[in-house]
Amino acid sequence: MWSQTLTPTSRKLTVEVPEALVNQPLEVVLIPAQLSVDRETRRRQLHAFFGQFQADAGRLKYERAELHER
Repeated sequence: MWSQTLTPTSRKLTVEVPEALVNQPLEVVLIPAQLSVDRETRRRQLHAFFGQFQADAGRLKYERAELHER
């Protein structure tokens, strides 16, 4: 995972990614940064936001041999 705070000066934005991310599918999410909020407050805000999404991988099954096919 890679995170960077940018301040665009126009509607067009160009981002250079680390070499390790070249030729990989990437998901870009733009959200306004809250730079004036202290770390603990921001952590609570993020926990509340991402807490609304639920994922249950308990019922997923896989074959061990499938892990090494790639």
